[in-house]
Amino acid sequence: MREVEVGIHSNLFPNDVYLVDTPGLDDVVETRSNVTKEYLDKADAVLACIKEKDIHEASETKFVSRVMANRSEWKTLFVVATQKDLDKPSDYEKNRAHFVNRVLDPMFNPLESGASEKRKKYHAERHFFGISAKMYTDSLLYEQGVLNEEDYDEYVSILRKAGYRDESAFPEQIGNIKKDSGIPFLKQNLESRLFQNTRKILYAKMSDAFQDFLKQIHDIVEDGTEVCNERLEILAANETSLKERRNKVDEVEALVSQIKTYIDKVRADVGGVK
Repeated sequence: MREVEVGIHSNLFPNDVYLVDTPGLDDVVETRSNVTKEYLDKADAVLACIKEKDIHEASETKFVSRVMANRSEWKTLFVVATQKDLDKPSDYEKNRAHFVNRVLDPMFNPLESGASEKRKKYHAERHFFGISAKMYTDSLLYEQGVLNEEDYDEYVSILRKAGYRDESAFPEQIGNIKKDSGIPFLKQNLESRLFQNTRKILYAKMSDAFQDFLKQIHDIVEDGTEVCNERLEILAANETSLKERRNKVDEVEALVSQIKTYIDKVRADVGGVK
């Protein structure tokens, strides 16, 4: 099975948006890795997910570089560091700054080392997002009053690490808690930088495809015209050759006629002498 398509109703995704969860670049089955590579380049946008706690690992840097190597358009390539709740906010900010400035920026701007931010083609910080899906999802369940006791204890532990220590203040702080999860910021960027322009992107792709089609037709016509011209030149050359041969035949026939006339004359003269 190559892929499975599932439709859902979502307030986040417009009707003409497809979210593809790819197998990964290191899948043991080569065909599945090839599917990932195909999607990396043809997708309108790519979210490359890494684990925030492994942000200093060479494997995460290698993964991002491989994603970039398999994609020609980096403007809509975003790196998402998941599980940010596993670190204290201060540690997360240090990790984020290091990864953005020391890893992502040289990747996005390999030929602009030392250039000012205004002169850089890509601003790496606009391509990095740290999120905690656990913090955000549990916050929604907490708001709805359906978070069970076990999950609530884990939720409290996560919030305390994030600096929210007073449980009685959670209801008033829930907006900031969800904001600190990073999900609203990611959603806002996806909406403003992608989803609002989905139709524009779609029309642009259709226009590009149509222009490619016209170019192919033009090339076919040009190739056909060139072939026709070559064939006409060959026919013209053959016609000239035939005319030359016909002229030679006419000359030979005239000569044969002259010889025949001469022979007839000689026979007549011989007969008169006899």
